[in-house]
Amino acid sequence: MRKYLGAIGVALVAGVLALPGAALAETVEPRPIPADLVGADGKVVTVPIRAGGTAPVTLGVSGNGIAPVKGAVVQVHVLNDLDLPRTFGNCWYYVDSNLDGAWCRVEQTIDVHGFYRLAGFEVAATPDATADRVGSVITQWYGPEYGADRGGIEGLAKASDRGGAAPVRGTGTTLSLEPVEKLSATPGRAIGLAYLRLVSPTTSPTATSAPATTSAARPDQQGEGQPGEGQQGQGEDGRGEGGGLALTGSKSAVLAGAGVLLVGLGFVGFLVARRRTRFVA
Repeated sequence: MRKYLGAIGVALVAGVLALPGAALAETVEPRPIPADLVGADGKVVTVPIRAGGTAPVTLGVSGNGIAPVKGAVVQVHVLNDLDLPRTFGNCWYYVDSNLDGAWCRVEQTIDVHGFYRLAGFEVAATPDATADRVGSVITQWYGPEYGADRGGIEGLAKASDRGGAAPVRGTGTTLSLEPVEKLSATPGRAIGLAYLRLVSPTTSPTATSAPATTSAARPDQQGEGQPGEGQQGQGEDGRGEGGGLALTGSKSAVLAGAGVLLVGLGFVGFLVARRRTRFVA
């Protein structure tokens, strides 16, 4: 339910953030259609991402079925704990409060019934990202002439920027489209969404045999993010799921010996009781 509510929320946000106005977009023909990456089950793919890491996402587009589109302008934005690396030289990046955005222009022709994605596009999660603040990448696609009278993608980025810092152009390679299959597009749709979920780092435990005299590490000496002995692992949202530290060392040996002694006494008592019962009978 949270996922669907989030999708509705970002859709509403995207409608507000479609700058500098929808009137110009309506006059541009033909307009490409957002497309989603779907799996074998027909559901939209959700991409895992780690706090402080990056993840590739499929931001797709399709022809509108009317005529080929010779190039396109796309706006990409992410919210809260997601960021956009300043990767591509044909994109202008901006900040609007808790939103990281980019306006990009690609030059490839989008065929009438073709499916494409932005090649090599990645998003990043902040080092302190939390599961409830990682959600979607939002895209809006426009025809190649969109924003031409407003300074192109640089002018669009300046109009979208309300973060206090001037928009910047990416310093890397050129963002381009590449043809793909298994995308889903709905005619008339204006907004595309790519979903992400935060996952916790995984560690590969190494089997070691420590000497019996090795003392246990204190709880405050254990590394962050690595469950101690007797602890349950972290869930997908990176939060611990309970469990305490196992007792080790000499104290545990004493307790173990006492436990064995109690069990032995109990067993002896049981035998005595049985003998008494038989004797009385």
